[in-house]
Amino acid sequence: ALPAVVAVCLSPQPLPGVHYILHHAPGNMNVHEDSKNPEHQPLMKDLGDAFSNQGSSSSTGGRWLALYLVLSVIAPIIWAFTPAKRRPHGLRHPLIVLGGHGVLLALSFDRSRNLVYSAYLALAMLGASSDGGTAGKEESKKQSKHRRSATAKTQDSSVATVVRTCIALLVSAALIFLTSHAPELGVMSTHNWPVRSTAFVNEARPKGNVFHGPTSGGWLAYWLHRDYPVMTDTRQYCFAHFDEEYQKTQNDNRWLLEWNLKYNVSTMILKIPMYHQIDADWVISPADPLVNDLGWARVFFDHFSEVMVKRMPEHHDLISKHEIKILDPAKPPDFYARLIYGKKANEAFEQRLRAEVKSCMARPHPEWYCQLVEICLNVGGGAQASTMSKALETLDGIPCSLLARTERNLVRSYTESLKVHL
Repeated sequence: ALPAVVAVCLSPQPLPGVHYILHHAPGNMNVHEDSKNPEHQPLMKDLGDAFSNQGSSSSTGGRWLALYLVLSVIAPIIWAFTPAKRRPHGLRHPLIVLGGHGVLLALSFDRSRNLVYSAYLALAMLGASSDGGTAGKEESKKQSKHRRSATAKTQDSSVATVVRTCIALLVSAALIFLTSHAPELGVMSTHNWPVRSTAFVNEARPKGNVFHGPTSGGWLAYWLHRDYPVMTDTRQYCFAHFDEEYQKTQNDNRWLLEWNLKYNVSTMILKIPMYHQIDADWVISPADPLVNDLGWARVFFDHFSEVMVKRMPEHHDLISKHEIKILDPAKPPDFYARLIYGKKANEAFEQRLRAEVKSCMARPHPEWYCQLVEICLNVGGGAQASTMSKALETLDGIPCSLLARTERNLVRSYTESLKVHL
């Protein structure tokens, strides 16, 4: 804790940093609106929600949470029964070790995101030192008649040390590498993060810097390729000097373009905005001016975000291969069917739309939004009974709890509406 406080005091924004620490103090999240964030849930609630498929964790994440609880109980017991000289270096004083374990355990129960640090300490407590073997060897020098037995004891203790260390390392590797694609032991869902958009940018490698909202900054700091600097992250208090500029970019595309020019931005990972209803048949998206008039192209979107790149020679091949001209994830899934079957779209529009939906469905992870668009197109076109039944089975196979963990409100509400309609 002390280095963290010192680092905050030495940072360019010390007061916002202290504000952040106090804002996220144990027990404080329950009185804040952002306690709804799944990563701030108490551990036991996260565990119960995981096994009941109602919360932000999958059942796989729930099993790792349960493993952590077992580890947090077994590790101090094993440590307590280990002779002091055989305990890991730096982890021998009961007050420091058990006190630290208790504090970290309490922080984990307060907020499941903190369990990573407690798990690391618990795994370290499972380690062993070979000092006991060294002591045995020195004693054998003094008592030559017991030299052979002391040597055997040394070998046995060395083997035990290696075995315990290997077990701790294997458990550590399992906790880190076998717990889904999220960094927090499988606790975090993909609900609030630009998971596949980030993967697309890492693979496509567009030029220039990347613009993104502060909410996604923490995720991008971990997952975005190191060649792309992260502008800011979720700790808005530490980036208070950006708040005013960010607010302007959210409300006015002219400010956004000025920001991009100032910071050499040619790629944007944007949260999918809310659409605006113009009349009974037409809606617009705040991103429409960017792709229609201001020189940007939408090349990818996932359940949460969309990727836009600047139209420039360096992006010619990328745009030619991936540009999405019609399919806009901000618009209702039935919007396109209403245009087509209301005779308000020409044949070229329909062909391009169906090609983009087909391309989206061909991804390794087809977006549920694209599936809804396809269902709406088939239903609106008087699909055969077999197609309708298949669509109904697909929709019925998606529980609300799963959609709540992975999709926007727009997609969830239209899924339930289509279930009723079909």
